[in-house]
Amino acid sequence: MTGTPTLCRAVKHEADAKNHYCGMLWFRPLKYFRKIEGPGRDSLEGVGTYTVQGILHRDVSDKNPIFPPFVLCFSEIPLERYGDFVLALRRPDALRDRVLSNFPSGTQAEWHRAAYHKRENLDVAPGPTEHWNRKHYAKPARFADEREWRLVVFLPAPFRLLDDTFKPHVGNLQGLLRLMPSG
Repeated sequence: MTGTPTLCRAVKHEADAKNHYCGMLWFRPLKYFRKIEGPGRDSLEGVGTYTVQGILHRDVSDKNPIFPPFVLCFSEIPLERYGDFVLALRRPDALRDRVLSNFPSGTQAEWHRAAYHKRENLDVAPGPTEHWNRKHYAKPARFADEREWRLVVFLPAPFRLLDDTFKPHVGNLQGLLRLMPSG
């Protein structure tokens, strides 16, 4: 991810910002973002199902992913509608490396910039790679102003979570994050 700009993450409360500085991060599965209320709700998040020429192509793992990716979302710009405390991440690769060194062996972590072309009705069926990227890294065009980047984590099998949030501690992040002035 060389040359990636400083990324931003907005959080709602001062305690959330402090948790980020302490390295207590919350990674969520994509299906979480289908259920939340407010501006971040995306009914197509993590959905692979699509329609081509009136024929429904159902992705059976939309509702219950077998080994779902977990994401921590950032943006190229401050998005204060998601919270009053905006943190700037100057070295995204350093955060990815910190995650990899503190997660279970076999974990994969990658940065992906969201694409903003996702829709339910397609002209042609996507190939396997397109399908994968569409499901995990694409959003509807109405979210394009977010300019989102995702730190995407795939946990090794058979690692399973009991709830929809992975809450690792990756160590002090004060050297990687800084609080941006509001407004």
